[in-house]
Amino acid sequence: MTAIINERQGARPSTPQQRAATVFLRDRFNAFDERWLVGHKGDHASNLHDLGIIGQRVHVAHVHSTLGVDADRTYKPPEETSDSYEGLLTGANPGLSGEVSRVRAAQMRVVVLMPFPNSDFEGMIARAKAGRYFVSTAPIESFETFEPIENKISFARILQAALQGTPHTRNLIPWTIHQPHWGLDDVRRNMGVDPGSAIFFQKAISGGGDGTARVNDRSNFNELLSNPSWMQAARRGKLKASMAVEGAYPANGTGCIVPTPDGGCKVLVDPLSHKPVGLESVGAKPGSGAGNDWGTPFPRAVTDQYIAMVSRLGKYFYTTFGYTGIFGPDGLVGADSTYRMTESNSRWQGTTPYQTQNALMNGRLPIELIHYMVKLSVNDSHLLGQVNDIVGDADSYNQRAFTERGGFYIKVGGPKTKKEVREDLNGPWRWDGDRLHRLKRDGYLTPMRIYTRDYAGAQDLTKDDKTVWIKAPKVGEVVGGGLVAVGYITGSDINVFDANKPEVTSDGHKLYTQMNQLMYSQRSSWK
Repeated sequence: MTAIINERQGARPSTPQQRAATVFLRDRFNAFDERWLVGHKGDHASNLHDLGIIGQRVHVAHVHSTLGVDADRTYKPPEETSDSYEGLLTGANPGLSGEVSRVRAAQMRVVVLMPFPNSDFEGMIARAKAGRYFVSTAPIESFETFEPIENKISFARILQAALQGTPHTRNLIPWTIHQPHWGLDDVRRNMGVDPGSAIFFQKAISGGGDGTARVNDRSNFNELLSNPSWMQAARRGKLKASMAVEGAYPANGTGCIVPTPDGGCKVLVDPLSHKPVGLESVGAKPGSGAGNDWGTPFPRAVTDQYIAMVSRLGKYFYTTFGYTGIFGPDGLVGADSTYRMTESNSRWQGTTPYQTQNALMNGRLPIELIHYMVKLSVNDSHLLGQVNDIVGDADSYNQRAFTERGGFYIKVGGPKTKKEVREDLNGPWRWDGDRLHRLKRDGYLTPMRIYTRDYAGAQDLTKDDKTVWIKAPKVGEVVGGGLVAVGYITGSDINVFDANKPEVTSDGHKLYTQMNQLMYSQRSSWK
């Protein structure tokens, strides 16, 4: 799967629309005394840094994996919270409480970059009665509101309600809530599927491959429910069972809900990616994506269904929950070109930073920037009017997005046991088809600085179409043993995933393997 966009094509000044959004956001972020990052990965702030919207450092960072983030003070969440998706949503370092008290005492205004809400952090702010001093950029600020939308069982009902009265109800996947006394045949019977059908089981709150299991037969089924955590989920009514769609290609999508002056909203949609899932050859866990590739668009019949369903769901989110900003619908594309949505992901996704690169390569306004514009102006009608003027018409935006092609990224999971990072891999590398070679760099150089600025070394970096960028932890950082990815390889014009079936290619496997080798052992000869 090869992208047609390369760095040479991307090396041009930003468009007037991109410049207007950048100026708008710089002004909004500068209105705050401090900028914090509270999430699971440090790259959540990377694009804002590289586009010159915020400075190169945040005041406070609270992350499991730094991925190059610089901060005045960095806190690591409790170790046990990295083992599950639910832990990422609920655990916070007690040191943040002191930071909250400091802000309240000084009566500062703080903007907090957040991919999703964190219940512990939310509690710290509430106990300090400091809510008026903080503004969160999470799509949903309150964990209490987030949980029922993110919940896999609740979402199945939400999607059914959102698509009511449309032809797309036929795209819904049969599902049921698993009961602890059921056998596998009972599950299949209650869903109305064939006796031999494979079933996917998901814990209600899960993500990143955590809490997802495929069951093909009674042996798989019995093994799954012998695990206490899975049986506990079943007993609590928090275990969803759905029919496996055989031969389908997993696909990641993104939508963004923008309130309009008339009290309604418009929904902007980013292109679908090819997202191979559970590729053990590149370290992906069962149910977790190995990366994403936007090099080959899906057929128009697929994208039309996708746009219609995401737009419908976004409008339902807005009218029912007051939801604004980004959300990440996952889906499956069948061999018959039927698109089936499987999750809403009411949060930031790993794809988001790379979709921003795709948009910039194509001269389009990234949804990431639109999200921040919305979140920092949602209670101000004048500012929202400016946002709508900059963003423009949703139909034009959505149709344009589907004529574009983009790059790829490979997600590098952490080792099973803890390891120390011994090599700084951040920056550009050249891929010769067999090994990686470090290229000249300027700090944490990223594609964004190539795409949007006159960078003096651009020609050195773009003369070879096999340039890739690596994003990795800092030297001395200890990583692994948890759910959070520790690194990313991104680029274009290299065929890393097969476009016809969800498999990794030889190039993709080699890139992943070599990054892992370099990260944990000093190999100066490779620089």
